[in-house]
Amino acid sequence: MAFLLKLALVPFVIFLLSVISKKFGDAVGGMFAGFPIISGPILLFLSIQHGLDFGQEVASTMIVGVAGVAVYALVYSKCSQYFRWHTSLFLASLFFFTSSLMFTYIPLTAMERLFFTAIVIVICYKLIPIENGDTKSSPIRYEMIYRILAGISLLFLVTFVSGAVGPEFSGVISSFPVTASIIPTFIHGTQGKDGAITFLRNLTFSLFSMCIFFTYLSNELNSLGIAAAFSSGIVFALIFQGGLVRMRTYLRRGK
Repeated sequence: MAFLLKLALVPFVIFLLSVISKKFGDAVGGMFAGFPIISGPILLFLSIQHGLDFGQEVASTMIVGVAGVAVYALVYSKCSQYFRWHTSLFLASLFFFTSSLMFTYIPLTAMERLFFTAIVIVICYKLIPIENGDTKSSPIRYEMIYRILAGISLLFLVTFVSGAVGPEFSGVISSFPVTASIIPTFIHGTQGKDGAITFLRNLTFSLFSMCIFFTYLSNELNSLGIAAAFSSGIVFALIFQGGLVRMRTYLRRGK
């Protein structure tokens, strides 16, 4: 069952985000990509396979893993101005793992990790370049298939490795930005850096909802159980994400 869910999840998510980016622009696609649509199910699989205690510890580590995702987005955005997609991807991934592991060893509670990660997100968001206007990505022929195959391979690799290295390293590996390493690189490689940077900047802004989701699960997973904890966590994250979008729209109108 878990195998089939993994097999169906990535094609659906990547197809959906690609369609959203094509129809509404890379800014909107990035906002949707910041929701835990890949890392959330990975945490679900790990909780089912290894138990609630393991899942709760992984969720706590994934809070600072989100800070690593923000670092990834910043590094890729900066590198894309000077390098091609493969070099940008390599350097951003290197900084993700390095920063996430460093953040993991800072002795913080789950709530302290939430505030720490929020600060990192704000800093990275402010430092990511602002491109002129929004772009709409249109995948070229066969590109959607390549995106999906790359995403499936990455998801299976992450879930395979994470279960064997303990909850802390599992949290870091499970936080790896699967979506952000597939869609922006294809945009960058086929249509240029502007769309990739726009996608990543808006993804970074939307990472706050992911923080809320993992913080909630790190506190409530053991007591509520898988079904109730994940369901209510999704509701809280959606409410928070909706509030973020409304706040951002209001601030933009104010300008």
